Amino acid sequence: MRPEKKFWQEIKNKTSNVNWTRIESWASPGVPDLFGVFKGLSTKKGIQFWAELKCNKLQKVIISSKQIAWHYAHTKHGGVSYIFVKISNRTHGPGGIAIFPGSMSRELHTHGLDLLNQGSGYMIPDPWTGEQLLKYLELQPSV
Repeated sequence: MRPEKKFWQEIKNKTSNVNWTRIESWASPGVPDLFGVFKGLSTKKGIQFWAELKCNKLQKVIISSKQIAWHYAHTKHGGVSYIFVKISNRTHGPGGIAIFPGSMSRELHTHGLDLLNQGSGYMIPDPWTGEQLLKYLELQPSV
């Protein structure tokens, strides 16, 4: 099984209270892999977002120019999107899931996971739970 598919299965299994729609990237280049909606854990408000999945063993995160353009346009028009990076086999700290707002896609492509050391993004170390992920997403500004 490919790493991104395995990552998708892990997310789906850990977040059963999220209604996920998986998008086939060949259908529309640049569109993120997932659309999710869930009721906030504390607010009970509906929270909607897009998520791009990446799997990394190294510091570099490869994001295409079409993905960068999509995230910037979506954010500019008030949409919410994230890039979820599954980190494994790191020599510089624990594995886990790093979360970056879609508006940082260009910076993430340029600087990679070093952005975490610069105070950007959010890291949930292994073993991470769906509740940790959803609590973080719930606390983010909706627009």
